[in-house]
Amino acid sequence: MRARYGSRLLLLKMLVCEWDLNVIEMALIPACVLFFYAIGSILSGKLADKFGRWPCLLVSYYVICISGTASALASSYVMFIVYRSFTGFGIGASYGVSISYAQEMVPKEKRSLTGLMLNIMWILGGLYECVLAFWVMGLDNGWRYQIIGTVIPCFITLILLHFCDESPRFLVITGQDEKAQVVLAKMCAENEVDIPKGKIVVSSQHCGEYAAVFKSLIQRPRLQ
Repeated sequence: MRARYGSRLLLLKMLVCEWDLNVIEMALIPACVLFFYAIGSILSGKLADKFGRWPCLLVSYYVICISGTASALASSYVMFIVYRSFTGFGIGASYGVSISYAQEMVPKEKRSLTGLMLNIMWILGGLYECVLAFWVMGLDNGWRYQIIGTVIPCFITLILLHFCDESPRFLVITGQDEKAQVVLAKMCAENEVDIPKGKIVVSSQHCGEYAAVFKSLIQRPRLQ
């Protein structure tokens, strides 16, 4: 992971040369990305609970792809900062929602493995970024190629998301049982298994815990 941050430092150094930035201007680039990353993470939870996991995930990847491409084509420092801020917002929004979406789309006995795979993808993404930097950073406008290359996997993800469905768990929690049955039937058909008989229900107690997860983290006894 240190190599990944090293590639980002190399990118910053190239931007310093591109626009003759001082130390404060250079520091503002990652600062803005991380600040709006936090904003995206905070807002995405509420939005995903209201509008659904899949729409929020789709919109966040549109933001990442558009702003990421725009930042690679930025003609000034100010526009680069603006575009990277949107990119940070999109990444922050997609991270939390993608975890919820993935965990709700698999059986409970597979959720630990799913969470592990999501984190492995972050590591592989960092390795990809390092290899990409090795090949393009020595070129003229190499930083632009670096950003474009980083956005390519996001475009692939965006395309694949159009073939995905909403989380059945979210549909049931929000009272859309018929849509949940349709999604489950489709998933069972694709996996060549019979759909379990019965009616999908979510207990009121479970919904209460679901809505108070964040609050419970800072209350006793969990705080201890």
